[in-house]
Amino acid sequence: MSKKSRRVVVSVVSLVVVAAIVVVGLKALSAKKAASALATRGAGLSSMYVVAKKDVATTTTVSGTIHPLRTVTLSAKAAGTITAVTKNEGDKVAAGEVIARIDSTDYETNLAAAESRYRTTMISLETAQTTDLVAAKTQLENAVTQAQTQLLSAQISLKNGTDPDADTQTIANLQNQVTDAQENLATAQKSLKKLQDNDTSELQLEQADFSVKQAEFNLSMAQTKLVTLKAQDVTEAQLTTLQNQVNQAKSSLLSAQVSLKEAVQSSTTTDDRLALLQNQVDQAQASLTQAQSNLVNAHTDNKASQSDIDAQAMAVESAQMALINAEANYQTTATSVANDDALSAAQLVVTKAERALATAQANLVAGQKTIAGKADNVKLLEANVEQAKASVVTAQANLAAFPETQRKAELQIQSNEEAKKQALITLDQTKELADNYVITAPLAGTITALNVTVGDTAAIGISVATLSDLSGWYISAYVDEVDILNVKTGQDASATIDEYAGKTFAGKVSYVSHSLGTTSNSVSAYPIKIQMTDSPSTLVDGMSVDAAITVSVAKGVLAVPIEAVLTENGRTYVTLVSVGADRTTTMTRTEVKTGIEGDEYVEIKSGLKAGDRVLRTASTTITTSSTTTTTTTRTGTGGFGIPGGIIPGGTGRPGGN
Repeated sequence: MSKKSRRVVVSVVSLVVVAAIVVVGLKALSAKKAASALATRGAGLSSMYVVAKKDVATTTTVSGTIHPLRTVTLSAKAAGTITAVTKNEGDKVAAGEVIARIDSTDYETNLAAAESRYRTTMISLETAQTTDLVAAKTQLENAVTQAQTQLLSAQISLKNGTDPDADTQTIANLQNQVTDAQENLATAQKSLKKLQDNDTSELQLEQADFSVKQAEFNLSMAQTKLVTLKAQDVTEAQLTTLQNQVNQAKSSLLSAQVSLKEAVQSSTTTDDRLALLQNQVDQAQASLTQAQSNLVNAHTDNKASQSDIDAQAMAVESAQMALINAEANYQTTATSVANDDALSAAQLVVTKAERALATAQANLVAGQKTIAGKADNVKLLEANVEQAKASVVTAQANLAAFPETQRKAELQIQSNEEAKKQALITLDQTKELADNYVITAPLAGTITALNVTVGDTAAIGISVATLSDLSGWYISAYVDEVDILNVKTGQDASATIDEYAGKTFAGKVSYVSHSLGTTSNSVSAYPIKIQMTDSPSTLVDGMSVDAAITVSVAKGVLAVPIEAVLTENGRTYVTLVSVGADRTTTMTRTEVKTGIEGDEYVEIKSGLKAGDRVLRTASTTITTSSTTTTTTTRTGTGGFGIPGGIIPGGTGRPGGN
C-alpha cells in the first residue's frame, strides 16, 4: 500500500458517527473516569511518542538483479583452429594476458603478400622519380641540333659532289699543270738546242737557279693548298702563310719584270736571254695567280671535296717532281758550266721535263676519272641527305612530344603514389588483423566462462570466453513512470539480498535511462543502475535483490510517526498529551504544519516542540477547537473509557504541505 493510501481521510459519514459518539459521551463523569483510567495505566506509555529531531527520508523500492561491475564477451575475430588455450575458467587475468590462440598460417601468407606489394610499389615510385625530365628534354633538344647539323653536312657534301664549277676548276688546275710541264719541256728542249748551237753556259746556270727557286715556291704553294683543303677550317696561321706566298710571288714577278726590262734596254742582250727572262716573268705571273687563288679559296665556308684533295695531292707530287728536276738540272748545269759539259746537263733537263709532263698528264687523266666517278657517289650523298632529313623530322617529333611525355610521367608518378598509399593501407590493415588470431583480456578480471578447447574450429563471432570485473557490483532494476521523475543519479540506496538475510548493503544510483524499456515480465518501465558501495565478497552474477532509493531527505528535523497525524478539511492535526500536577492526563487536538513525509515519519515544521508528547495514533475530538478534550481514540482499545473501544470510520494522516 502506498503512503497516500495509508493516510486516514475523514469522510462526512465519519463526522456523523463521531457526533453521535460525542453525544453518548457527554457525561462528564465518564470522561473523567476515562482520563483517570488513562493516568492510572501510566499515562499511555505504549501509545505515546515523544517529539524529537531525526532524519526523515522518502524512498522508492525496486527489485532487480545483481551483476559484476563490468562483463565482456570475448568473441573470435578470425576463423581457424584453436591452437592454444592458456587459461581456465575461474582464473584471474590481467589486462593484455593471452587467453587463447587461433591458427594464423593463412594470415601470415596474406601479410607476406601485402608486404611484397608495398615493396613493389615503392620500387616503381622510386624508379619513376629518378627519371630526370629536364635532362631528357635537353637530350631531345641536342638530338634535334645534331640531326640538323648532320643534315647540313650531308647537304654540303651533296653540293660539293654535284658542283660542276668545282670539277671544272679541278680539271683546269690539272690542265694548267700539264701545260706548265709542256712549257717546261719546250723550254728545256729549246735550251738544249741553243746549247748545241751556242755556248750559253752562264745563261743556263742562271736559268737553272731560277727554276730551282720557282720549283721550291710551287711546291710550297701546292703543299699549303693541300693542307688547306684537308683542314676542317682555315686557321689564321694558314691564311698568313698564303698571304706570304702571294707577297713572295709578287716580289718574284717584279724581280723578273725588272730583269726583263734591263735586258731589253741593254744593247748586249741576246734574243735568247730576252726569251729566258720573258719566260721567267710569265712563270712568276702564273705563281702569283696561283697564290692569289689559294688565298681566295681559303676563305670559303665550304669544306673541300675528296676530289679536290686528291687533285691537289697530285699537284704536290708534280711540284715535288718539278723541284727534284729543277735541282737536278741546276746541279747538272753547274757541273756543265764548270766542266764545259752543259750539253749533257741540258739533255738531262729535257728528260726530266718529259717525265714531269708525263706525270702531269697522268694526274689529268686520274682527275678526269675521279670526276667521272662522282655520278655513283651522288646517289649515296642524296641518300645521306634524305636520311639526315628523316633524322631531323624524328628528332623534332620526339621533342614536340616531350610535353605529353612529361604529362604522362607526372601522371605515372601520381599513379604510383596512389598505389603506394593503397598498398600501405592494405599492409597496415593486414598487420592489424594479427590481433584477431590472439584472444587477450581487454581488462583485469576473472574468467567466468570458457567456451573452447584446443583443436576446436572457431568461426568469426563465436564466444570464446566471458571475462568479468568482480572488483565491484551493480544492481540492474526498473522504475515505473510514477516514480521515475523522483529518481536521480547520485541518490543513496540500500539493498537487501535474500542470501544475506538481515543485512543491508549501501549503494548509489549510477544510471537512469531516459527511454522507456520493458522488464522480463513485459512491463513498461525505465531501466536504472545502482552501484553498490558496500557488497559481500561472495556475490554471484544474477542474484535477486531489493533496493530502496532515497529520493528525498530532511536531516535533523522534528518528526512524528505518520500514524500520529490526522488530516481533516485541509488541515493537519496531532493529539497532544499533557499530564497535570494532579497526575491527570489531558489530550488536546493541536494543528501542525508538516514538511517531508517519509516512509515512517512526517516532518513537523510548526505546532510542536521537542519533548512534546503525542499519541502515536491520531484521534478525533468533539469540537474543532485546538484545545478540546479527547473523548476517544482511533484504535478502539477501550483504554479511554469508550465502550467497545472502536471508533466507527477511519482517521487520516497528512501528505505534507
